[in-house]
Amino acid sequence: MSIFILAILTILLGSHFIVYYSLIVFFWITKYKISLLVLFFILSVSFVLASILVHIFNNVFVRTYYYISSLWLWALSYLFIFSLISLLILWIFKIFHISFDLKIVWIIIIFLTLLITWYWLYNANNPVVKNVDIKIKNLPEVWKQKKVVFISDLHLWAIIREWYLEKIVNMINDLNPSIVFITWDLLDWSDGSLDHLADYINTIKSDIYYVNWNHETYLWMTEVDKILQKTKIKELKDEFVDVDWVQIVWVNYKDRYGKLNIDGIFEKLKNTWFTKDKSSILLYHEPVYIQEFSDFGINLQLSGHTHKWQIWPFWYITNLLYKWKDYWLYTKDNYNLYTTNGIGTWWPPMRVWNTPEIVVLNLK
Repeated sequence: MSIFILAILTILLGSHFIVYYSLIVFFWITKYKISLLVLFFILSVSFVLASILVHIFNNVFVRTYYYISSLWLWALSYLFIFSLISLLILWIFKIFHISFDLKIVWIIIIFLTLLITWYWLYNANNPVVKNVDIKIKNLPEVWKQKKVVFISDLHLWAIIREWYLEKIVNMINDLNPSIVFITWDLLDWSDGSLDHLADYINTIKSDIYYVNWNHETYLWMTEVDKILQKTKIKELKDEFVDVDWVQIVWVNYKDRYGKLNIDGIFEKLKNTWFTKDKSSILLYHEPVYIQEFSDFGINLQLSGHTHKWQIWPFWYITNLLYKWKDYWLYTKDNYNLYTTNGIGTWWPPMRVWNTPEIVVLNLK
């Protein structure tokens, strides 16, 4: 963990220095050079410090600090890219002896960044309903009449608060689903009293099937299980249940340091009543092991985790990491994978050209 934090700090220090250097070069801020350097050093450690504090102290002051540092990190990512481009242009201009004051461009970019930030914050807090048609082999007639809702990656607690959970619950109830699937990163980072969350979750009017993932382990699964036991959520681990002749399969995240034994899970399922003759739906948080799940006979895999990186242009990273299966529907033969970009946010409390979604699955 210490090596990971050190690597993150190194990246943040380097990024902040590039932005700091660009401001010095383009705005000729020589008089306040030392003060600006100290400010950027404080900003570079701010998010890591806020992440640690919000995990220890669950109060409004620490959460506000975490929120502001998250916003700054988002702004830094764009200022860093613009700094590199500006420095490259400046270098080219010097080679060809071109005179142009890039300071004007910098001022415009900073103004536009501030202007549109409010919209991306608004966008992140206003999910849309997406309808997706999926064909499943041997689907029982009763399932063709079911309205199935799927959500993932809510990330409660430091930034996503009760009001947003209540909003999501109300939107789900308005859809009047027969069943709700959740491959949640339900809880996120901070400790504290979370028992009252059960009151919100229990107002969902349909059956709820849930599988945990990595962010639950940051709070430790014993605490998460304690909360979930007070809800109507059906949480199973590495097993399946039969719901109206469709096999619902769970594969859980092991623990904070554990590794997934995918072969062992398949062997365990083979020793049960699982059969390829029946339709099957797998709840697995991350869009991986696609070939293995397809070969095993899974008809529909529901995943999330990627958030499609939340902010453009960084979603190209998740495109490459997950081989373009980081969002939307992938189909091959009798296998389908739907990866949602999630309902909540992590790190920056915003989404840039990336709207959170509640997915309605129309199974055919």
